[in-house]
Amino acid sequence: MDYWINYLTSNPTFLLIIVIIVVLAVVTVLKKLLKLALIAAVILAVLIGVTYKNSQSPEFIRKLKAKTEEITDKAIKKGTKEIKKFKEEALEKAEKAAEKTIEKAKKKITE
Repeated sequence: MDYWINYLTSNPTFLLIIVIIVVLAVVTVLKKLLKLALIAAVILAVLIGVTYKNSQSPEFIRKLKAKTEEITDKAIKKGTKEIKKFKEEALEKAEKAAEKTIEKAKKKITE
């Protein structure tokens, strides 16, 4: 390693050539990366524009509204059924508890 460093310091032309080659390689890589980044940015912008345009179409909005209404109606019907079911179960339990209490009260009275 020392020999190589001594050789490069004693021959600055080789050192200059190596530095130029390294700089050119780095610049080339950065250009390709920049070009690739610009292409990706353009593609992303086009895709964003297309999806925005499609999402704003009246047909899409009508379909979305209809689907939302359908899901909402189903949820309301299911919720109503569950509430009625819960109400009936609660009434049955309350009636059973009331009957037990009445029976206990009758037994105490007759004793």
